[in-house]
Amino acid sequence: MSKVYVVFPNDYKQSMSVHPMIKPSEQLEKLGVTCLENRIFFDDVHKQVNIDDIVIFWIGIKENHHIDIASELKCRKFLRNVDSCSSDRILFRKELELAKKINFEAILVTYCTNFNLNFLSEKGIRSIKYPHFIDFENSRFNEQKTYDILISGQLSEKSYPMRTRLAKLYSSLSERYKVGMLPHPGHKISEVRHQYYGEKYIDLASQAKTGVVCTGDDDALVMKYLEFAKALTLPIGDAPSNIPDQARESMILTNHGLTDSEIVQNFEKVLFDNVQLEQRTLKYHQSMKNHFDISRTTDIIDKVLKGSYDA
Repeated sequence: MSKVYVVFPNDYKQSMSVHPMIKPSEQLEKLGVTCLENRIFFDDVHKQVNIDDIVIFWIGIKENHHIDIASELKCRKFLRNVDSCSSDRILFRKELELAKKINFEAILVTYCTNFNLNFLSEKGIRSIKYPHFIDFENSRFNEQKTYDILISGQLSEKSYPMRTRLAKLYSSLSERYKVGMLPHPGHKISEVRHQYYGEKYIDLASQAKTGVVCTGDDDALVMKYLEFAKALTLPIGDAPSNIPDQARESMILTNHGLTDSEIVQNFEKVLFDNVQLEQRTLKYHQSMKNHFDISRTTDIIDKVLKGSYDA
């Protein structure tokens, strides 16, 4: 019987990407998958890999000698990417460069928009949709809300234009609304700026009626869309193209074509209507749970085992 290995970056449990890596690793291990760090796999475990085995490299491989080892492995090899592009904004540059050296059967794509899947297909790369998942167990049905709106995460007009615009707008209206502001905690758990990450972030988010979301500049369904769904916090912002229709319809949608006054008007129509706010929030929560609960990891592994590609 074939074995499945998932090779994570070294020290991934110290990464601030708590849900995108630690939670999936726990779920994968429940399914009988062997999860281990890069250095452990390449130091010794790779020698045990057989031709029928499956190895999924999570994010990538940095060391040249590790790339050489991976290219020589006689097994089914997959790459699970995260960001669609780096700071150079060249779409899938790192993934395509690595694919030239390692014969990946397919790339498991996080931001799996039709545009991204078609782009890879045109490059001769097969893909499987593997978006972020979250554990919806212990979702926060918090009736006591402290904030009208929560603004959290990195602010950058270039990388997060909608979030930055809404942050400026609602910060200027702090006398009108109860506004919660939370900076990005940092990228390493050992160097955090505050304690609100992982489940503690969801606890905080659950105290807000609404929360600002942003697809960034690459149409990304980032973790915040899932975290707000678990927190029972209604998102306000732009929506990625691959979010479920029911979830999109529930959000308070904004775009850069709207004036500030129009954004505020649309916001207040929902904020000050308790019945509508509750209905939208529950509808958003249920839609996202149906599509992105961590139990869906089973579907991904099933696709990998069967070689069932999305593009």
